[in-house]
Amino acid sequence: MEPEPEPQKLAAPAPSPEAGSNEAEAGSLQAAEARKAQGTVLFRAGDYAAAAAEYEAALSLVVVHPDGDAEASEQLLLSLRLNGAAACLKTDTPTEALAHCEAALALDASSSKALYRKGQALLALGQPAPARAALKEAYKLVPKDKQVVALLRSADTAAKRAKEEQRNRMSRALVGPQWLSQPDRIDICLTKTPLTCGVLGWPIGQYYHCH
Repeated sequence: MEPEPEPQKLAAPAPSPEAGSNEAEAGSLQAAEARKAQGTVLFRAGDYAAAAAEYEAALSLVVVHPDGDAEASEQLLLSLRLNGAAACLKTDTPTEALAHCEAALALDASSSKALYRKGQALLALGQPAPARAALKEAYKLVPKDKQVVALLRSADTAAKRAKEEQRNRMSRALVGPQWLSQPDRIDICLTKTPLTCGVLGWPIGQYYHCH
């Protein structure tokens, strides 16, 4: 008996580009989550510079694919931005902290944490008026948050003080140099002297001279 021919084996279907991109995204998210976790460990240990570096590394790993889980990626990006801002504030790099906050707000404009940390960064940069504006927005979202309330009061006081100092500078500029208002200022005295015609001796006017 002749052996029956073996049934032809069907080749395994090639993975679709969508499946490949989803797998790549899942892998990048896992790697980013791992770096984020390491950053949190370092942050809690007080090594804020190293924590900031881990958050930056994690950010570089997050890739948002159109056909993937965009929501999960955006949530991770938001969390990393907030953590990055916190680490930068601890390392006295408010400019970088502000950049993280702006990126976080681009992802979620109603993030009270991003608004609060933006207020912190702006105060550290000597910009109390914009800080107060950001903190007012945070207060609208979380009016019972004690940290937000306390920092908003500080920003309000700083903004009023800055405005008063600016007003004083403008007043001094309008008054003129300070030495003119001091007791030892130079007194200028004017003396009126009549002018007469050299031939007839008639008065023809007067002029003033100082001494």
